[in-house]
Amino acid sequence: MKRRILNYGHDKSLLDIRGELVRSAGFDVLCAYTREEVEKLIEAGPADALILCHTVSAQEDEALLLKVKMLPHGIKTLVLNANKHDGFISGDVPTVDVWNGPDALLKALRTLVAIP
Repeated sequence: MKRRILNYGHDKSLLDIRGELVRSAGFDVLCAYTREEVEKLIEAGPADALILCHTVSAQEDEALLLKVKMLPHGIKTLVLNANKHDGFISGDVPTVDVWNGPDALLKALRTLVAIP
């Protein structure tokens, strides 16, 4: 069964391209272009992971991360940034720099959802 990935951000072109990349790697991808859309998808579950685009503000990242942590079914989250570093936010949420390219994104996503 394919892993379901939610892909959220404010730039439709970026999301569509990222969605195709992730889909071509064997994942089922749902894109959300508004906060309302992503919240409905998060609440509906189940999803294996949520990608938060670098076009989403830090405040919105934090609000969505809090929402995800409160869900009974939980969703692993990967935050993309454009700060030229990888790491973690909110303690245990991995980040990937968009400038590291598509391979870095897919590697982080596979690690997040435990696909070798």
